[in-house]
Amino acid sequence: MGIEVACQRRDLCTTRFYLVEARGDLQLVVRFTGDYVDGDGTPLREWDCLADHCNHPKVCPYRTFLFHVYKLDSDILKWV
Repeated sequence: MGIEVACQRRDLCTTRFYLVEARGDLQLVVRFTGDYVDGDGTPLREWDCLADHCNHPKVCPYRTFLFHVYKLDSDILKWV
């Protein structure tokens, strides 16, 4: 299994990668952060976040909306 990318739209989110050692295993954590995210965790553009009647954002900007965690299978040298 390869590393999946949850956010295909680079203008809507940022992807960060972290290497972690946990219980003797090497893990890769992929963090998806939306520049603007609605209450359901869907990444939006900044102008989609503005209410019709005012210019205050509907949500707080820069929110983590998804994590993927992979463990290195040392026998086959792949992330699973």
